Amino acid sequence: MSDKVFPGSFLGYIYEYTKGESGVYQKDDKLYSSLCGTKKISNETIPPTINVLNERSEYLPVVGDVVYAKITKVQKNQAICEIFANNSKIIRSAEGIIKHEDVKDDVKDFDMFDCFVPGDIVVAKIKSVDSSNYVYLTSAEVDKGVVFSRSTLSGDLMMPVSCEMMECLETHMREKRKVAKPNYI
Repeated sequence: MSDKVFPGSFLGYIYEYTKGESGVYQKDDKLYSSLCGTKKISNETIPPTINVLNERSEYLPVVGDVVYAKITKVQKNQAICEIFANNSKIIRSAEGIIKHEDVKDDVKDFDMFDCFVPGDIVVAKIKSVDSSNYVYLTSAEVDKGVVFSRSTLSGDLMMPVSCEMMECLETHMREKRKVAKPNYI
């Protein structure tokens, strides 16, 4: 038996079901969903076990995967981002870090603030995952970098005009970015 449920959806009573490991919380003698997802009941135990499985499956970052991320913070030596998708599906978000040395392959003397701006959507490759689950990304390849951006001045959409420059579609002002090279450049 499976049904779609939402956070706070009543699932049943503790004497009817055993609380599963994911997506279920107990308040008094009642069980509720803590996620958006599908209610799963396993009859392998008595009483049956109830879980809620999130429709965004758990993604374990793998070195070499290409992912999409939103830049959340730019610092002098790194950019912090939220990974939200890989090449095949939207995933539960994970935090990523693009270090200064992993932004460009050929140039080492540049300003991080000229490469990324909070809100930019980037495509990057997973370089490593450390023991504390930080995901280190690289945008050094020519086809990695910013794929979607808005102008910092007007907030309007921007379009790549070179590998290091984007142009606002409304004001035609240009801003520096580390652009993922599109096919037409």
